[in-house]
Amino acid sequence: MSVEREHIDFGYVLVGQTVEEQIRFTNTSGSVLNVNTVTSSCDCTIATVTPEQIAPGQDALLTLRFTAPTYPHVTNRRSVRVIFDEYRSAPTQFTTVASVGRAIRVNRGATPILSSPTGEVTLEAHDGASFRVIAVDGRAPVYVDPGVDPDSPRTKHVVRYDFTDRSPAPRYLHVVTDRADDPMTEIPTRFTGGSAAPLSASPPSWLAECRIVHLRKQDTGDQPMTARVRLMRTRATDLSALSASCRPSQGDATIGGGGTSNPAQDAPSAVTATIQSTEADPQKMREFLVDLAFSPRESLLPGVYHDILRLSLPDGSYTELDVVTYVPDKP
Repeated sequence: MSVEREHIDFGYVLVGQTVEEQIRFTNTSGSVLNVNTVTSSCDCTIATVTPEQIAPGQDALLTLRFTAPTYPHVTNRRSVRVIFDEYRSAPTQFTTVASVGRAIRVNRGATPILSSPTGEVTLEAHDGASFRVIAVDGRAPVYVDPGVDPDSPRTKHVVRYDFTDRSPAPRYLHVVTDRADDPMTEIPTRFTGGSAAPLSASPPSWLAECRIVHLRKQDTGDQPMTARVRLMRTRATDLSALSASCRPSQGDATIGGGGTSNPAQDAPSAVTATIQSTEADPQKMREFLVDLAFSPRESLLPGVYHDILRLSLPDGSYTELDVVTYVPDKP
């Protein structure tokens, strides 16, 4: 078997975007090769081979279609295996890699995961459009260049962050921008000193497609905000009795607001959640769509708030998600 290449780099791919690459290979043996199976290490990558019966000396195409998952700012590495009937014990293997992100790219050319409690973050528009940074960790942005006009939109911003007054440290650095297609960018943190208690699920197979729910409060009034959550691999379960509850992260929902970090202290969440409807996804087996309404706490001050949403059933099974609510300044 002669293979054109074994590694595919899709480059920078926006969340939800689908990209496609093809690899040509040739049957250099003296007999027909029959494709038995083509497997991928993730449902986000679909691989097919045509034709499935390859004569000696004939070319075939491996087509790879990658759909970027909803968790951004990470490098997605996957493997693909082509198994032939004639060589079942020796599959042909390929690897794919993609940098998953959103409209605002984080730390181009470097790891987007923060490994220090203080530092700098580079935010850059993937499409070259100008934008403004409204808040970093719930506070006014502090720019590396002190001469920067905070109200001036630009294609690139370098801002500082500081978690030294946050114990335990949060799971994400939240950056609010004025871009409608990327209003909230969350950047994972991973450094010594601890982090907020991880989200959990019981059983472990009960997962959500995206573990972060972004909400933006209406500029006026206390109208509920809505969001749809996809639950995956929940087994053949009746979700008619599913319930929702919210609790503040780290004992206080306010991000960067100087609130208590004592998880045991009784503090109100920024929002309460109500399930509007649940339905099985007709396109995907054992996946469910849950529509929720989030009501903001009365008289929330402008800022960013972080709650934990728990979706649970009477049998004790549950899954948890982050809920980040941005309350803008009144016009």
